[in-house]
Amino acid sequence: ELTQSVVELKQDSASFSDRATESTASIFALKNAIKWIQPAVLVGVTLFLPISWNALGEWISILDGTTAIFMIASGCIGLLYSVYCVVSDNQVWISSGLWIGHLLIPSGAFGHYEHTTVLMMTLMIVVSTTSWLIGVVTLRRGWRVFGALDLILAWIIAGVLMLSGATSLMLLIMLMATAVLLGLVTWLGQKFEAELANT
Repeated sequence: ELTQSVVELKQDSASFSDRATESTASIFALKNAIKWIQPAVLVGVTLFLPISWNALGEWISILDGTTAIFMIASGCIGLLYSVYCVVSDNQVWISSGLWIGHLLIPSGAFGHYEHTTVLMMTLMIVVSTTSWLIGVVTLRRGWRVFGALDLILAWIIAGVLMLSGATSLMLLIMLMATAVLLGLVTWLGQKFEAELANT
């Protein structure tokens, strides 16, 4: 029994050492990505952070089962960072923040409940709004297309929820959110009409 306890302790120590090494490597990778202006590295490291967070949950019980929430929070930080980059005219980092939001928010929302939910639909509208408006303001057609596709995906999720018995209030909220989104896109489209005609 004593030998088995020593073996388990060594395995736990090795596992902890591996997690600490992964975390340290991630921190240095993020630091160097920012220093050397490498947006793709930032996206890659951010995609691996939920794996480290999940492993951390094995050691800290309060974090166990919070990986999906961590993914959603990381994705929202990515979207907010994109908005900040637009405001501060730091164009090189916009795409990395939007990609982080697109990859982590839907997967985190789906992983939290393991099926489509109103939360997932709402977050897809947020992702769509951010992408579409940034696409209009920065004159990037690709992000406008992604924003439109995100809105279509949000409506598909809403349709699935309606078929599974969601209330008509949810449909009303979805219609209102879509109206606000399309209104903002139309207003910004008219404001930047001349520039958008050339992209």
